[in-house]
Amino acid sequence: MERRIVFMGIAVAVFCFTAGMSFADDIPNLVGTWVGKGTMYHRELGFTENDLTYVIEEQRGRIFKGYKSLTLLHNKEKRIEPFAGVITKDNKTFYISDFIDGMEQGHIEAGDRLTLYYIEPATAIAKAGIIELTRKPE
Repeated sequence: MERRIVFMGIAVAVFCFTAGMSFADDIPNLVGTWVGKGTMYHRELGFTENDLTYVIEEQRGRIFKGYKSLTLLHNKEKRIEPFAGVITKDNKTFYISDFIDGMEQGHIEAGDRLTLYYIEPATAIAKAGIIELTRKPE
């Protein structure tokens, strides 16, 4: 009887492990339009809040590209900034490299939500912040 219980326990563990491995290969699809707000601290402007739109135009495997649009707070200029990103193998974490300045580390939340942590080093307007986005329905 004990052998049967041990065998069943091992069988369940192997099943759970292999099922988990197959789900790990299901790379999330981030293509779409994501909208939300960013709360930042700017070295020169202090604490600010801004509306942002991220558009992920194309994704090949774990690599994606797109652009974000925003209105700069210090001069009210509307700006579109292209970027490229990568999803890590945990299928929850991703990184974005802005083509102009800054970088984001992100987390894929449940229900078509993303949380991004933005860092821009000591440039003209150094800043750090958090951005919370929701995918727009198509």
